[in-house]
Amino acid sequence: MKLKIPIKPILILLLIALVIWGAWKLYWMTRPVTVAYYKGFPLSFRADLRKAEKVQVQPDEQVIRDMFWDYRLENITILFKPGSTKTNGLYQLEVFELTYKLTIIYKNSPFATFNTKTITAQPIDSYDNITREEGILKVILVPPEYSDETIVKGAGNKVFIYGKTDINFDLAVIKTILVAMGPRVQ
Repeated sequence: MKLKIPIKPILILLLIALVIWGAWKLYWMTRPVTVAYYKGFPLSFRADLRKAEKVQVQPDEQVIRDMFWDYRLENITILFKPGSTKTNGLYQLEVFELTYKLTIIYKNSPFATFNTKTITAQPIDSYDNITREEGILKVILVPPEYSDETIVKGAGNKVFIYGKTDINFDLAVIKTILVAMGPRVQ
């Protein structure tokens, strides 16, 4: 007995399966990535880490990373210039983000015993007269109210985080945290 298999229904089922597989693959490739892992510890973010990775860093990521991991570093002071109610709310969000995530990163580092760093925040009147102090890294937040660019800049003992919009400011803060974490695999 000869079995006759209709080819058209098989091709249609194969095409449907291929379309479903392609849609699933496209979803997983384009979905927002909002979790980064540091030494196996998950850190969740509000924004897509792929977008944060696109924020420019000057002079380069290694210089900024070295500033956060300097063995002489004892304190990180987050500086902000008070502004409108909206800007002050944004500061609260970003200061919490920086403080919480950097604390987790330092506590889970291979050198946790030696990485007892204090993280504080304080207002400033001007961005002009920020002095250099030994053992203190100054992270200066420059929100959209005072910025016309989105970038992370570092020199000496200062890291300036600029954001042109609220979203870009958040992405620049996230980029700073990712740079402090070091090279990422995931």
